[in-house]
Amino acid sequence: MFGFNKLNAWSSLPGVAACLVLLAACSGGSPVDQIPRSAAQQPQGNEWAATGMGPLTEWLFQGVGEIWSGSLYQNIYTVENRSDEHAIRYYTTRTRGDGRGNRSITVDVALADGSPGRAGLVFGLDRDRNTYHLFVRESDGAFTAYRRHESGIDHLASVVLPNNGQLFHRLEAREEGDSVQLWANGERVATITRQGLTQGELGIIAFGMGQFGYSNYAELEDNGWRG
Repeated sequence: MFGFNKLNAWSSLPGVAACLVLLAACSGGSPVDQIPRSAAQQPQGNEWAATGMGPLTEWLFQGVGEIWSGSLYQNIYTVENRSDEHAIRYYTTRTRGDGRGNRSITVDVALADGSPGRAGLVFGLDRDRNTYHLFVRESDGAFTAYRRHESGIDHLASVVLPNNGQLFHRLEAREEGDSVQLWANGERVATITRQGLTQGELGIIAFGMGQFGYSNYAELEDNGWRG
């Protein structure tokens, strides 16, 4: 059971058209067991400032909502959507970039067996225009970047990497000026450049139906981890 809190938003997309709806927090819920808690990659040395969901923790909804439910248990945040294949849910730390392009975010993400949706990172989020970019793990094993704009969603790039049997996959978005480099399991898979891209909010996102797990979320700014 999973979801999202503190007025973070979900959007339901008929086709590619979307409208953003703000949700209030709901109560209830229980830990979900399909995603093993021991499967997330563990921090090594100073690679991570904190385990779990770091600076996102205070913004995460735990409970059962109309479409989404969520729980944080043993450093893994799990969200689930059983009813709406077009629904999107994201959480950010509500901190906008200053345009210098000096931030990075990273998370370990997993999709439970049979989940047809997508899960990963959101970046470049502009709440006023309801636009953002997402970098996600797909149900078919691909790592894909999308752009959400005023009239729909565009596919930007996609790559399939060797799985090696792991359940959790590490995604990273690194800002550099007006560009963002996207990394999956230590390999760079795409670079996106757009004016103003690094001025938006950063966080995690889930898209479509399924059960999705997140762990080891961290943000880096000017060579310092936010935990």
